[in-house]
Amino acid sequence: MTEVFLSYARSSAKLAGQVVDALRALGYQVWRDDELPAHRAYGDVIEERLAAAKAVLVIWSADATRSEWVRSEANAAREARKLVQLSIDGAKLPMPFDQIQCADLNGWQGDTQMPGWRTVIASIAELVGNTAATAVPHFASAAPLLAVLPFDNLSNDPEMEYFSDGVSEEILQTVAQTTQLRTIGRSSSFQFRGADKSVPNVMAQLNATHVLDGSVRRSGARVRISAQLIDCVTQTTLWSKRIDRELSDVFALQDEIAAAIANALNVTFAPSVQIGPIDPHAYDLFLRARASVSHYLGSYDRSLLEATIARAPEFAKAWSSLAMTCAIDALDAANEAMRPSGGESFDALQARATAAADKALQLDPNSDLAYVALSILEPYCGHFAERYALIGKALAISPDESSVLFWASRASRATGRLQEAVDFAAHAYTVDPLYAQGTRAYAVLLSQTGHGRESARIFDAARSRSPENEHLALAALGATTLAGDWDRFAMLVREIRQSGPHTPRLIRMIEIFEGQQRWTAQDSADLLERLRAQLAATGTISLQLGWACQVGLNDEVYDLVERASFDHLFQAGGVIPRLELPTDRGVPGDFGSFWLFMLPQLALRADPRFVRLCARLGLCDYWQQSDRWPDCVDEVAPHYDFKAEARRLIATPKNL
Repeated sequence: MTEVFLSYARSSAKLAGQVVDALRALGYQVWRDDELPAHRAYGDVIEERLAAAKAVLVIWSADATRSEWVRSEANAAREARKLVQLSIDGAKLPMPFDQIQCADLNGWQGDTQMPGWRTVIASIAELVGNTAATAVPHFASAAPLLAVLPFDNLSNDPEMEYFSDGVSEEILQTVAQTTQLRTIGRSSSFQFRGADKSVPNVMAQLNATHVLDGSVRRSGARVRISAQLIDCVTQTTLWSKRIDRELSDVFALQDEIAAAIANALNVTFAPSVQIGPIDPHAYDLFLRARASVSHYLGSYDRSLLEATIARAPEFAKAWSSLAMTCAIDALDAANEAMRPSGGESFDALQARATAAADKALQLDPNSDLAYVALSILEPYCGHFAERYALIGKALAISPDESSVLFWASRASRATGRLQEAVDFAAHAYTVDPLYAQGTRAYAVLLSQTGHGRESARIFDAARSRSPENEHLALAALGATTLAGDWDRFAMLVREIRQSGPHTPRLIRMIEIFEGQQRWTAQDSADLLERLRAQLAATGTISLQLGWACQVGLNDEVYDLVERASFDHLFQAGGVIPRLELPTDRGVPGDFGSFWLFMLPQLALRADPRFVRLCARLGLCDYWQQSDRWPDCVDEVAPHYDFKAEARRLIATPKNL
């Protein structure tokens, strides 16, 4: 029986063969037109196979869009609700297929980790019903990829789910840090509960090779954990055990499970740093704190963390979580527009974060979040090498931790190394594809590096999972405006407005984005006046300057830059002011020097004076000393020699 019918243009035959091989390696029965029998009419066989197939995969290319056969086959699949689409060259799809999700496989050469291919496989698995789960997958020879699912809560109190989730997360982190196994991030693996926990479903959605599942039952100060390690390919249990312990011995229990998994999968296990027994109440407080994420970047309830530390002062994870929480709160405090009334100052939060990070590293040198917290607190400018060094230490400890990869990507963006930032974000997306913040960052970067179709696909999938997430909505809108894709922008705005009431901030940002579409000469004059007023009031200027240059204000912008001071950015807590206009016109943007390196801002970078701005921000010194130059070196080559200009300015600092 045909499970997957393949439709393509003859010019794509070689790639179609690769697709067939990859699908058959996963166990799917695939039919393509090179299997036509000689004794039957072509049209009859096509119609029969189309009707029999559970999924129809269309490989779109420029030639395919002009092929009546491909369009007819695609339409039959669309009407039968079994169409799966991929594009290999970015050609504009014919109607109505341009309104349907299409995976971007431009440049695909069989990489099963490519996001577009993963989307194709997930769609086919859903349509076919995962019947290929018992076959040997294409990635069978690759390193194992473990998904730790949220253990079922078998305690009498259903509200104890925070505890079973917390224990599962701690086991996940212990496995990640004490073994050589690659692990799926919590944000993704914890999406699977109840019936969704089926091994074929997890394998299809996350590309996992192995699953750890189980249950947690707590009774007072005792805990019973049942766990089993399952091979996704054969769906056989490789290891299982029921463990009864005092809650005070939970760390030894976590190591015991990690060691068993490592032994079952023949990988190295290195015991984690132990602090001995822990006060059960302290551990409970810690899990409650970790369950109370209070910020989209991942900070926790400080009062619960502090209560944990009061009872367990040698608990390194509590200290590192506190360090991260205070560091993120310090970022908010540094930005006066986000500082809550009566909130702590940046200096106070910085001191608390630094002390907590130092304590965590003293107790456990493998406290990855402590290094990340310290990197966040580095001054905005002039400390790029220090930030990279701290992030590098965190990556060495947790190379597959999505939150660490997220901050590594931000560090790369800040120095103009967008492709490096994409690589970090892509890795995070691979190991934690359902992590909303990481997905948002990855999709934004794709849009900024010319991969708009794939960016749109990822945004749409993420928003369908989290329609209430306004950060995703704002990022998706921003990506479309930067690309000038106003048709998609209008579609997104309609969807957002129809989905229910929204915060004034989102409504305001939609107005700002819409204002960019209707930009006039008077708006340019208003923008310039606003920049001048900002400089007069603050002595500095926003770095959201690309749009001003794009509308022809290069000379005026660089004149203002010359008169602005950026000295405060070399001090901890110094921030770049946001630029907004008093009318419905505004310049959407983000904090950070990486705004200078975004794809559409070529008018800003094509001017040699851009290098002088970078030198004043301390970037040129970093690039020269590290020999890690920004991607725009090649981009501006037709206009001037970026490196030569940077080195000239470094050699003559008095000109700055």
